[in-house]
Amino acid sequence: MIAGPKILPRAARKSGSAPGGAYPLLDACAARKSSGVPHSSSGGSGRGGCGGAAPATRGTSPLPATADRSEEEEEPCGAAAAMMAALKRVEAPGDFATGGSLPLVLPSLELALPGGGGGESGCGGVVGLPLSAPAAEALRTACELAPFGRREETLRDPAVRHTWQLDPKALRLRNPAWQGVVDQVVAKCRTALGLGSSGVEAQLYKLLLYEPGSHFIAHRDTEKAEGMFATLVLHLPSAYEGGQLVVSHAGRTKTFDYAADSAYALHFSAFYADCRHEVKPVTRGHRLVLIYNLVHKGQGPAPAPADHVTAIEAVRRVVAGWQAEEAPPRKLVFMLEHRYTRDGLRTGLAALKNSDRAVGDALAALAEEGLLDVHLALVERTDTGYDESYDGDREASVSSFVALDGRQAPELGSHRLCEETELCQGSDYFEQQTPDGEDFEEATGNEGATFTRWYHRTALVVWPRCKHFSMRCRGDLKQAVAGLQKAVEQGSEPRAVLARWARAVATSLPRINGTALLASALSAVAALGDAKPAALCLAVLAKQAQSRSALHPVNPLEAEHAPAVVELCRVYKWAPQCGAALSAVVGRLCAGTPPDLAVAAALLKGLRAASVGATAAQPTERSSGGGGGAGHPAAAVFAAALAGATTALAGAARQDGPGQGAERRREQQEVAAGLLQVLALVEERGDAEALHAFFTTAFARHFITAAAGAGGAPGAAA
Repeated sequence: MIAGPKILPRAARKSGSAPGGAYPLLDACAARKSSGVPHSSSGGSGRGGCGGAAPATRGTSPLPATADRSEEEEEPCGAAAAMMAALKRVEAPGDFATGGSLPLVLPSLELALPGGGGGESGCGGVVGLPLSAPAAEALRTACELAPFGRREETLRDPAVRHTWQLDPKALRLRNPAWQGVVDQVVAKCRTALGLGSSGVEAQLYKLLLYEPGSHFIAHRDTEKAEGMFATLVLHLPSAYEGGQLVVSHAGRTKTFDYAADSAYALHFSAFYADCRHEVKPVTRGHRLVLIYNLVHKGQGPAPAPADHVTAIEAVRRVVAGWQAEEAPPRKLVFMLEHRYTRDGLRTGLAALKNSDRAVGDALAALAEEGLLDVHLALVERTDTGYDESYDGDREASVSSFVALDGRQAPELGSHRLCEETELCQGSDYFEQQTPDGEDFEEATGNEGATFTRWYHRTALVVWPRCKHFSMRCRGDLKQAVAGLQKAVEQGSEPRAVLARWARAVATSLPRINGTALLASALSAVAALGDAKPAALCLAVLAKQAQSRSALHPVNPLEAEHAPAVVELCRVYKWAPQCGAALSAVVGRLCAGTPPDLAVAAALLKGLRAASVGATAAQPTERSSGGGGGAGHPAAAVFAAALAGATTALAGAARQDGPGQGAERRREQQEVAAGLLQVLALVEERGDAEALHAFFTTAFARHFITAAAGAGGAPGAAA
């Protein structure tokens, strides 16, 4: 693998002004607009932008002005920046690494090897401390060269890691007081790392021996045990020089150097497992350490958070302003400081470390109030490009959602991340991160050099609770529809919840791609029997029909959808709005292609049958005013739909007269056949009057003649 070119920074975004009203302190932000303070706008779809969605307007911070805030301090603009400012107020309960000295209690270390031991290593295999050079050499013969992991491989390479290790099964710690020392260290770590009173257990993992030249380059620890979140190192008495432990995290570095009194003292160091750390080369003597995994056992209360009242109130104001934006982002994504694996998130909020846990606690408080939905999720971004003159394409997504209680949430699917408006840390967050991997191919022939880089991070993802089902539909629409169907059949959710679910499905109809899925969605909403979601479905279908054009000619409806559409009208109690919606739908279909006319015919047949059926169920006097059920609202809906068909057919006839080429005449014959299939529905006097204008035109006679040329059968039916 060859190191690729560095991705160029994003081009500067155009600055602009933001409409007000969404956040407090708008006047202050408006005053700053004249000073040229920029804000991000949506990028193209290949640059991590929002695609077709408009960028969120940039307002001002929801945080109130306080006496201790500098007048020059800028208010953040936009929901994402405002959320970041609010969450910065959260007080982290601890640090990422800690260390120090301990009372000198020795573990009475004994080797448990076949054949015992002895000689310089001590009678009966006991390792004397402080460790002498002969004892170190004897101990080394019992050890093996320590490996390291790279992706799925386990490797041994002294250039990367030169350390000797001994498995805990080959050790005995004979001193009964030693466990008390370990418990004392765990207590110190609980405070320093911000663990509160959560259940933590130290599990012995390895004994490591460093000799002159031994080292371990910068790396991160893997989760060696279920629930492992940190590594504890107990430095046993042994004289050495060098061998400093250097731990880095989020731009900060801590160095633990115990060489000065290493021969006669006991020390410890502990750090979160995802922190990058290295052991500098030992220059003299031997460094002897016991490695423990710190494991969260889930016992006792959760770690006690700091007082987040101020931050929670600030976040609450952010949510209010967020929803008031003209084009609010659908979600906000707060990137966590620490690294977590998919398995590591199985305990949900309890898996978070240090400042991440503090932020999670603050957001969890608002989730408990019902204001927000809060989930943990994995964020992935891939950058691709060519050479250093081209900064390439970027795609980012959010997936693998986990609820705060650790429940997997596959129903949320995968969402695209709009970095410009949804990323709390700002759209340049990934440019400041080190990629988790990269591939680079040198130029060959006519093709330039190409590179791919990828990033894997973890985030807290939030959205207003009222948008829960909308987010489900955006993440996995098929599963959202199936879930609604099942919930309606079983009555497993309160009716108000099902109604919100159905409305979310209704607004998602334009994104459905597939006849079967659309049929399921329409049927699920109709089966609920709630008028408002049913009306919304009809309105969305009408809007789709009206927005069809030469650029977007696809008709989502098929003939098999007709029963569900008719059922939606019945659920909506055949309100006049049904007639208006179906007039638009059927009219647009009748102005379309032959398959569209077939769908129009199916819809009209279904409406006609429903109209007759509804009239038959009514008292005779209510239907005596007109033939075929004119007195029932269903008849009015059918008449409105038929009127829309009439107008569209007449318009189509005027646009295409005789004298076209042979291919165009064949197409007209197909259209005419479908037209006559629709006209065959006309039986009552009222319907005939509605079609009178069409029948009396020369264009209609031309269509009938064309249909007769296509075979005559449809004409006979008419």
